[in-house]
Amino acid sequence: MISRIQAQALAESHISQIAGRETSFAILDARTVDFPFGWIFFYQSPRYLETREPSEVLAGNAPLIVDRLTGKITETGTAYPLEYYLSRYEVGPGADSA
Repeated sequence: MISRIQAQALAESHISQIAGRETSFAILDARTVDFPFGWIFFYQSPRYLETREPSEVLAGNAPLIVDRLTGKITETGTAYPLEYYLSRYEVGPGADSA
């Protein structure tokens, strides 16, 4: 079992890998959601958070689920509401992905 701090570090590492060095990001602590299975982490560009300039917003930054037992990271998506991805996650590995 991992802690929220460890889960956030895993999420940050994962985001760094998918975002690349040129893109900076910030985990939105106030939006992190705790579930029995783990946490959902949201992130955004620090520059956008400072300026609220639409040109600074990250696009396609789907929230990440970090499993509290294994530390496994699951990317959600942006095509559907978050609830859709949560229900798919809770159904398990056999669910069709979107």
